[in-house]
Amino acid sequence: MDEQKRWKDSGRVKGILNLLALALTAAACAPLVIAARYALFHGDDFSSTRATFAAPAEHLLRAAAEKSWLAYTTWQGTWFSNFIGPLFNPLNWYSFSLLRMQLIVCLAASLASAFFLCRELCCWFEKKQLTGIAFASLLIPIACSRDYYEVYLWYVGASAYQVPILFQMLGLALLLRGIRIRSKTSVALACLCLLLSGGGVLLIGGLGACLTLLLFLTAWLETGKADLRLAAGFLAVLAGDLINVLAPGNYVKAPGELPIFKTVGDALRIAAWDLGFQMSHLIFPAAVLLALLLGLRYGRRLKPASLALAAAGLVLTPAVTAFPYLLGYNVATPEEIAARAWFVVDIALVFCFLILAVLIGGQLRSVLGKGTRRALHTVSAAGAAVLFLLWLPSAGESVPAQVAENLRNGKIQTYAAEWHEIFDMLSQRPGENVVIEWQPEPCAGVYPVAVGAAPEHPMNYNMARYFGNASIVDAWYAHTYGVPGSDGEAGENAG
Repeated sequence: MDEQKRWKDSGRVKGILNLLALALTAAACAPLVIAARYALFHGDDFSSTRATFAAPAEHLLRAAAEKSWLAYTTWQGTWFSNFIGPLFNPLNWYSFSLLRMQLIVCLAASLASAFFLCRELCCWFEKKQLTGIAFASLLIPIACSRDYYEVYLWYVGASAYQVPILFQMLGLALLLRGIRIRSKTSVALACLCLLLSGGGVLLIGGLGACLTLLLFLTAWLETGKADLRLAAGFLAVLAGDLINVLAPGNYVKAPGELPIFKTVGDALRIAAWDLGFQMSHLIFPAAVLLALLLGLRYGRRLKPASLALAAAGLVLTPAVTAFPYLLGYNVATPEEIAARAWFVVDIALVFCFLILAVLIGGQLRSVLGKGTRRALHTVSAAGAAVLFLLWLPSAGESVPAQVAENLRNGKIQTYAAEWHEIFDMLSQRPGENVVIEWQPEPCAGVYPVAVGAAPEHPMNYNMARYFGNASIVDAWYAHTYGVPGSDGEAGENAG
């Protein structure tokens, strides 16, 4: 009876912890979802649309294909994003409601895919009831470390970054599920999702190739035979990556000779820097210790060769993920990396180090005595709890907390309403030279809309083309050089 009661109590505690983890994750993600209700259009949204404010495109599918091919041959190889971006761009219908619905659905689908992946990983350990804890360990460190507004509040950013990584998480989850339940349909759907994920930015393609290759090779070393289903998953994402890499547009805009060897070193330094950055947010080391504890309790022992390969691959994957961005944009320092790129690198780093902690815990579980394991359980649990408690006072300064505060005090809503007025003003003045006299003050929880000074600035030019204005400049340009088309009389036609 005592043993039975102990197992019931243990299951009850797991259930409570699981619910608390899900509640904490919901609290971290809810402000970001709500902020998407006030999203706005930005520069590349205007340049990628296949319509104008006055005349929506009649043959949208063909126009999107033409735009995709033009981008593929002259700009970059993101073939999947190049196509869905123009096709579903809400500016084709000048619809803020459609923009916001798309971003909210996209963010919700991303969270659901991450949950599905965590669930499948837990199912491999026959501990499905721990999915909420695994989900929180992955999501909360990512959500609280940076403001990825370029991904979840920008239509083009979501098309190029969030949608492909959504498909990648879904593909990995379906691949694991297909192997677990022996479903050919799940494996086929997984390959399709992984192929499409290779049509986003190459950071995502590189991450998918690393993870599927590691999974295939580790399983091969562990079982002594190649799993063709895992091989198919790797080949699917590799095919998407190859279509991406071979795009003529990648080499049209490349700045001369590509410094590949230098970029390898830069990528390793960036990955090491990001590891230190994440460790400085105590919630991440707390999650790593929690993953180690789960490995100690439920993990499995791997052969030394397969463990060594998995560990080396997981440590290097964040650097491989960062490499295409550093090479393509010729950057080498953390300050030069955009938030949308950090989004992928952070996912790679957090996911890989959590998996590594579980693997190490499983290995220790199989080689240590019962007493030593119990002591490690205690130390890991206590360490995770202490780090979490130490992090809590700073949680109020985290991105979700800042966004929640700006939703509460109305700053985000006011920012969106003020830009609505500017966009409406532009739509009512076709053919005119317009001056933007002021721009609203941005805050956490918005993707700042930044109008440039001169009419040839990409944002100004593309907005003017869309709304039919003769030109758009800011107040400084108008007062310094005059309003275009007004014979130097500054202030004429000012908006």
